[in-house]
Amino acid sequence: MSAAEDIMQIPGAEGFQAWRVKGKDGAVPEPGAKTARRADWIAMPAKALVSIPMRFHGMDPGRREAAVQLELEAAGFGAESQQPHQFETRVHDDGARDQRAWTCVQAAALPKEVLDGGLRARYAPSVCFQSLEPRKARLWKEAGSLAFALPDAEGRPLHCQALANSEPDADAAAEVRCILAAAELAGVGADVDSLGLCLDDQDAAASLEDRRQFAAALDFPVVLEKPTAPHPPRESWRLVPEPVVRQRQARKQRGVIALVIAGAVLVVVAGLGAYGAGLWKRQQDLEAQARRLRVLEPKLAEVRGAKERWDALQLALTPDQYPVELFYQLVQLLPPEGIRLTLFEMNEEKITLAGEASSVNHAISLREDLVSSPAFKEWGFREGFPQPSVRPDGRAEFHAEGLRPGFAAVTP
Repeated sequence: MSAAEDIMQIPGAEGFQAWRVKGKDGAVPEPGAKTARRADWIAMPAKALVSIPMRFHGMDPGRREAAVQLELEAAGFGAESQQPHQFETRVHDDGARDQRAWTCVQAAALPKEVLDGGLRARYAPSVCFQSLEPRKARLWKEAGSLAFALPDAEGRPLHCQALANSEPDADAAAEVRCILAAAELAGVGADVDSLGLCLDDQDAAASLEDRRQFAAALDFPVVLEKPTAPHPPRESWRLVPEPVVRQRQARKQRGVIALVIAGAVLVVVAGLGAYGAGLWKRQQDLEAQARRLRVLEPKLAEVRGAKERWDALQLALTPDQYPVELFYQLVQLLPPEGIRLTLFEMNEEKITLAGEASSVNHAISLREDLVSSPAFKEWGFREGFPQPSVRPDGRAEFHAEGLRPGFAAVTP
C-alpha cells in the first residue's frame, strides 16, 4: 500500500477508529474496518503515555539521551528509561541555547485488538495526529476521557496529557490551570491566549452548561471547534509497545531460522546441481568419445586385420621362431648316427622333442648341443630336457620340452 493509502488507527471519543489517508483529500473514516486489519499508523492515546516537559541549557545533542534517562530515573521511570522503545524525546529548537524538550513514556498497554493489527505499524502519540495552532491550547475527547495538548510557538506539541475528567466542566478547567501553572514553573511553558475545545455536535449540545462553567473557571477565551480529520505525523517515532516488540523479535528469529534453512537447502541444491552437471558433462564426453570410436571403427578394423596378418607373417620372418627353420637347425645338430627322432612338435607355447638314442651318452650329447646352439639357447632346454630313461638293451629314450622365449616369464 502506498503512503497515500495509509491506514491509521486513531483513538476517538469512545474507542479506536480506522481512517484511510486519501492523498490531497486528507483522511476519511474507514467504515466497517476490522481492528485486525494491518494498520500503517497507530496513535497512542494520551492516557497510555506520560508526557514530561523538559528544559536543557546548552546541552550537546550527543549527551541529551543520557540526560533524559537521568531525568526519567529521578521521576520514577527507571525501568522504562533502559528500553529505547519505551520513551522518546523531541527537541524542536535544536540549535538554541535554551532547549525545550518533550519526552513521552509508555505507561499503559493498548487494546489487544489494536496491537494484533499493528505488528507492522508505526506508533506515535495521538497528539501528533492533531492539527495544533500556535498560542492556542487544544482539548478534545479521546478514548472516553479528555486530552489536553500544549503547543509551542510553531504549533508543534510541547506537552500532552489525559485529564481525569471526561467532560469539560469546572473540574476539568482546574486541571488545565494546574497543567499551565506547572509548565510555567518548570520553565517549559508556552504563551497561549486561547483554548480550542473540539467536540462533535452531540457532545457540544449535551454539555452546554458544563462548557459555560469550564470557560468561566478557565478565565481565558475558549473556542468551540469541530473535530478535524487526523493526519499522519510529520516525523517517525521509535515508540513501540512491548508486546509488539516481542512479536517482531520472534518473527525476526523465525525469519533468520527460515533464512538459514533456505541457505542450507540452496547449498544442497547447488551441490546436487554441480554433481548433476558433472555427471551430465561426463556423459556428454563419453557419448562424444563413443561417436569418435564409431567413426574410427572401420580404420580400427583395418589396423586389427593388419596386425593379425603381421602376427601370422612374423613367425616366417623370425628365424628363431619359424618352425621349418627350427626343424632345420635341429636336424643340423643330429649326429650321423646314434639318434633317431620320433616326435617334433611346435605350437605357440613350446617345442616338444622325443626319440631314442643308441646310448645315454648320445642323448646327453644332444641335450648339450641344444643348450649351446644359437637357435635353441633361449628355449630353456637345460631345464626342459630331463635325464633320459635307459632300456634293458642299453638304448635310451628321451623326451624334452622347450618354452618359447618370453613365454615362461608370464606363464605360472
